[in-house]
Amino acid sequence: MKEIFDQIRNAGGDAYYVGGYTRDTLLGGVSKDKDIVIVDLSLEKLKNILGKEPVGKSFPVFKYDENTEIALARTERKVGE
Repeated sequence: MKEIFDQIRNAGGDAYYVGGYTRDTLLGGVSKDKDIVIVDLSLEKLKNILGKEPVGKSFPVFKYDENTEIALARTERKVGE
């Protein structure tokens, strides 16, 4: 992952581990599933770096490998009342 993180930083973005992986690591546990969020990078640049197409239309996620998902940061929007 270091190589991917370096490429993202070289392209002007940043990458962060988030979610359960971060929680488990901080608590001294082990988590096989890794979620990574990317900020300050366009979808096109991320596609070029990863060499993959995302899944999902409203919220694109890249399946890097069987245990790792990579997504761009997003803003939550309230729907309904």
